[in-house]
Amino acid sequence: MENNILDNQGGKQTFSSDTMYNLSQLAKWMNLAAVISMVGQAVSLVSMIKTNQYSSIFGIFIGLGLALILFRAAKGLKQFCADGDHLGFETYGKSINQYFMVVGIILIIVMVIALAAVAIGISAM
Repeated sequence: MENNILDNQGGKQTFSSDTMYNLSQLAKWMNLAAVISMVGQAVSLVSMIKTNQYSSIFGIFIGLGLALILFRAAKGLKQFCADGDHLGFETYGKSINQYFMVVGIILIIVMVIALAAVAIGISAM
C-alpha cells in the first residue's frame, strides 16, 4: 500500500487528499486540546482567586498563553485545510514552532531545577 503525501497536479505539487484529511483531523484535535487547556486554566484561576492563594498565578498565565498559541496554530491549519490558504499554513508553522520552543524552554528550566535539587540533596548527605 503506497501512501503519498504529495500529489503532482499540472506540474504543481500539492498535498494529497489523505494528507489534507489528516491535517484537518490534527487541527480538530489541536483545537480541542487548546480549549480544554483554556478551560482548565480558567478554573484554576477562579479557584486561586477564591482561596486567595496566588502562588501559582505565573504557571496559570503560562498555561493560558500556551493554550492560546496552540489555538492559533489550530486555527491556521484549519484555514489552510478549508481553502488552501498558504498564509494559514504559515501561521500554523510559526505558532507550533513557538509553542514547542516555549515548552522546551520550560522543560530545560525544570530539569535544571531538579538537577540542582538532587545535587543539593546529595551534598547534604
